Amino acid sequence: MKKWAVYDTASEEMNIHKIEENALKEFNQKVSDIEKKIKNGYKVYLLEVRKETEIIVGKVDKMEIGERIRSIRKAGQWNLESFGELALGASKGTVSNWENGVNIPNKRRLERIAKIGNKTVKWILYGGLDVDVL
Repeated sequence: MKKWAVYDTASEEMNIHKIEENALKEFNQKVSDIEKKIKNGYKVYLLEVRKETEIIVGKVDKMEIGERIRSIRKAGQWNLESFGELALGASKGTVSNWENGVNIPNKRRLERIAKIGNKTVKWILYGGLDVDVL
């Protein structure tokens, strides 16, 4: 049994995982593939799903993420302030920044926004685009 570490940029935590010897070769190939995609402008996001860590590799566009967040807010007929309160106490200025592509919500807020809108975090980040999930 070997160990490997994953740095989660959203929570800024280093997670140590164990991996079976026979899966190590396949894992190393996936890591190599990820490294190639990163060089081509892709970003890596880690999400906790059913107590397992998923490594998601795909290009994100802050403006498109903002548009998807705005669509969730407008579908629920919330103003910026009330939506911010639902999104774990974000100010209306913070919500506006998300919607205008200035920045992206942190992991907890992405999960909360997805729940509010009955969507997935993957949908918020990538829309209908295909992404690699390891």
